[in-house]
Amino acid sequence: MTSNLDWIRFGTVAKLCHGNVLDIGCGKGEMAVAIAAFGHNVFGIDPDGKNIQSARELARNLGLDCRFKVWDEHTLPLKDACFHTIVINCPSQEVLFRGLMLKEAVRMCTPGGRIICSFLVNEKQKFSKTSIEAQLKEFGLRSMQWIDNREGHWYIGYGEKATLNIDHLHHDVSEFFPAPFPPDPLDTSEKVSVIISTYNRVHYLPQCLESVLNQTYPNIEIFVVNDGSTDDTDEMIKPYLNDISYIKKENGGKASALNIALPKTSGKYVWIFDDDDIALPKKLEMDVRLFRKNPDVGVVHSHGYMFDNASGEIRSMYMGRAMEPDETILRLLEDTYILNPSMVVKRECYEKVGLYREDLIRSEDYEMWFRLARHFKMRLLDCGTILHRIHKGLRGNKSERFYINTMQSMKYEQKIFSEIYDNFSLQEFYPALGQNPVDPYLQAAALVERARIMSLHGLNDLAEADLCRVVDLLKANNINIKTPFTERMIDIWQQAVLNSNRKFSHSLLKCMRGISVCTENKTDVSTYISKRYFWSFLNNLKLLRLKPSIHRLMISLYFLFLVGKQKLYARGSENGRL
Repeated sequence: MTSNLDWIRFGTVAKLCHGNVLDIGCGKGEMAVAIAAFGHNVFGIDPDGKNIQSARELARNLGLDCRFKVWDEHTLPLKDACFHTIVINCPSQEVLFRGLMLKEAVRMCTPGGRIICSFLVNEKQKFSKTSIEAQLKEFGLRSMQWIDNREGHWYIGYGEKATLNIDHLHHDVSEFFPAPFPPDPLDTSEKVSVIISTYNRVHYLPQCLESVLNQTYPNIEIFVVNDGSTDDTDEMIKPYLNDISYIKKENGGKASALNIALPKTSGKYVWIFDDDDIALPKKLEMDVRLFRKNPDVGVVHSHGYMFDNASGEIRSMYMGRAMEPDETILRLLEDTYILNPSMVVKRECYEKVGLYREDLIRSEDYEMWFRLARHFKMRLLDCGTILHRIHKGLRGNKSERFYINTMQSMKYEQKIFSEIYDNFSLQEFYPALGQNPVDPYLQAAALVERARIMSLHGLNDLAEADLCRVVDLLKANNINIKTPFTERMIDIWQQAVLNSNRKFSHSLLKCMRGISVCTENKTDVSTYISKRYFWSFLNNLKLLRLKPSIHRLMISLYFLFLVGKQKLYARGSENGRL
């Protein structure tokens, strides 16, 4: 599976590319398809035939027209100046410093074209930027610019080939590459309805609209709903009026704007896109292909590149999560594994579950996901398809404005989960309960999972109430706790500590002490818990990277503390005081 850091590297390289792109050392094609999603013509070469086969399969599955060829690490039978961009992808130090790869890259790059070197940083691969720059200058490349990943996992260098006083040579290189595996036929008769709700985003909306209008999938209709903007949105939108349906309304929040547009849509699919984001050109084409291959799927979502508004730098990757139908609800209860502006939904799904809730000024999309997930399958498109803008602008409607990830914005998420607590069955939090709904052990396990979910969303009072019910349930039924149950409790406790949720972590400890009273061998339980505390402490010390002597001293002191605590814990359990 492609990691977050790899996706950031792929997206950073893709933003630097233009025109026909050659990916040297393409591997299994992950970077090549990421570049192709940005709308570039991509060709890849690699010395490993199995990698080339995998790359061709990946491109076909995503419906991208990439071409790949095996390269024997010697001179390629390609003409001079036939690519606008050359990407040298994670070369080995030996191959790079042999000079042949760099020489061939410069030869095949058009005058004024760009050469990009993408390097992973590890103990075995230590490259000198100065030596790479010297070699490339020797072959006719201008000075290099460097982009370093802040975590130090990779860096990227790029430079332009000097422009000569000759016409740029543009050769058709397709004849040198095997034809790609034919993708499934694309029926463009199926319309996609795009809805963009906007409020005072005049500086971002043009980029958003241009990215939608530049989609390679041709059959779209676009609705822009102006939710009572007070800026120059009306003036800005005028050049686009021939291509969109423009709706103006009094300010009422995003949900009210979407609810005006949804009944007006006529497409088979509906894409609700954010007014401050940018879509990659191939997005809708890839989405529709995936729907066509999976006719039982109602929702398609994908990954998104998170980019800084000020610098344009890709900072992180919003990783969507592939979820099986029977686990979708549980995963969504844990976190937002769907990037909403990447989500395309069949219109019939909205017709079944209804419109957005207008009482939710924030998180109205989160609430909608639960309704959709209860009735329809969701499918992840394993590729980045949008650029998701990171900025500090205000959210909400005219009467209630707030910044993202503040208590004011979180209250709507908590409102949703308070309703979920009341309306969802315990089995939806713990599917194993369906095996025997009256089993008190399974009921206790389900209560623990629901408490965990509520704590993740800041509803600690509801979580503590469930934990108290766990202790009462176990005592009333004289249940001897099984090891997996104790294991799960400690895992949840550790997560609460890492999240700095002190109230819930204390409630969990209190619950675990109550559970130990229900256990026949109390000493074993306290020893087990102490050991888990100890290993958790060791892992945290590793993260601190302390000097060895200080490290050993802290371990010794903590171990002495645990031994004393274990004796008191076991004695208190035997006397029923804990």
